[in-house]
Amino acid sequence: QSGELRNEETPSTCDDCPHAPGRRLILPIFVLPMRGLERVGQRYVLSVSVAAILTAGIFALFPAIGPWTVYSFKPTIEQATYHRYFVDALRSQVTADVSYGLSGVVTFPSFHCVLAILSGIAMWRVPYLRYVVAAISAGICVSTMTTGWHYLTDALGAVLVVLVAHSVAHYALNTKDASALKPSTVVSEPEPYAEEVKS
Repeated sequence: QSGELRNEETPSTCDDCPHAPGRRLILPIFVLPMRGLERVGQRYVLSVSVAAILTAGIFALFPAIGPWTVYSFKPTIEQATYHRYFVDALRSQVTADVSYGLSGVVTFPSFHCVLAILSGIAMWRVPYLRYVVAAISAGICVSTMTTGWHYLTDALGAVLVVLVAHSVAHYALNTKDASALKPSTVVSEPEPYAEEVKS
């Protein structure tokens, strides 16, 4: 059975969501180079890329569903819409056309927490912003649970993903630097034998 399932009732509140990831992703990219911390910015971008790949892979293996289904509390409009279009539609045989107005996809681990933690790590090198960003990042991680979007295990999983992603990025950049500093081996041709001086 084929068909098309469209989202007609989804409020377009993603940009106004208190834990929308876009602002956290952009802030370090602009601030760090302005502070002369290009290296930290490179590590941040690479860490986010690795974390995104890890999160997508884990989500594909272990699809997540919101806490409202387990603890039986009334979901918000966005949560109910997510459930209807990202869970019910994906389990059905129809083609789901999902609006980008959704406030996010529930994943294990929480990618909101991943971005928050990575942003806090990167911005720690900026003295006048480190504590502000750290407090906001911590608040975001807590709010993903208190607003009913994630379990505690999602946040803990995010910490593990951050550790792996940050370590991979650190190793990759250090390996690149080591390769750049390694002197190139020049193979010189053997000099011809000197002619014997006849006496």
